[in-house]
Amino acid sequence: MADLVTRLELRTRVRLQADLEQDGGVISNDEINGYLREGVKELYDLMLDNESGKIFVKNHVILVQTGHAYKLADDFYKLTSVSYLYGGNYVLGTPANPTDYASLAADPPDVSDFRYYLRIDPGTGDSYVYVFPAVDPANLAVTYMPVPPTLATDADTLNAINGWDEYVIISTVIKCLARQSMDTAAFQLRLAQVTKRIQSHSGYLETGMPEVVRDLVP
Repeated sequence: MADLVTRLELRTRVRLQADLEQDGGVISNDEINGYLREGVKELYDLMLDNESGKIFVKNHVILVQTGHAYKLADDFYKLTSVSYLYGGNYVLGTPANPTDYASLAADPPDVSDFRYYLRIDPGTGDSYVYVFPAVDPANLAVTYMPVPPTLATDADTLNAINGWDEYVIISTVIKCLARQSMDTAAFQLRLAQVTKRIQSHSGYLETGMPEVVRDLVP
């Protein structure tokens, strides 16, 4: 069962650790909530390349295809892999450059060495993976990291897997202290320690794809 923690619990822990009950109301709950959202996004980005993020990765079934474009899920955030069932086995695709669309479409590689890239439609915000050659979507497997929780209300929750919510709390405390021009050295050290613990789970999703495929393409 997931170990869930609410936004209210996170904010309360931030106020206690940063001793914000004594700040005279300089930092509002809304400001802390904003820092918490930033911290959650930072945490997801940090976990993307290691074993800790495995629990968040989702499989996507392609439902909409238009030519080489395959629409991704509405909760898509970061791409982790694209593979195709070929000869009874799933073959990983090779990231391509979006500027090569014309050449790839005119002379697509063999399906056993298929290429792909990610594109987000600037008009609709929809995410697509472009695949060359165009393949049967039923045999195309896409894994991705879903969008981080927005923590829009105090009742909204974050999955505190392995106690990684500590990263979000410490990151937020640092921003609160910096906002008041206070010393953050001790918390910076703690954040580095938590970051190292998260990174020690490396080994999952080490394909390099998130470094090659860009989130936004003109």
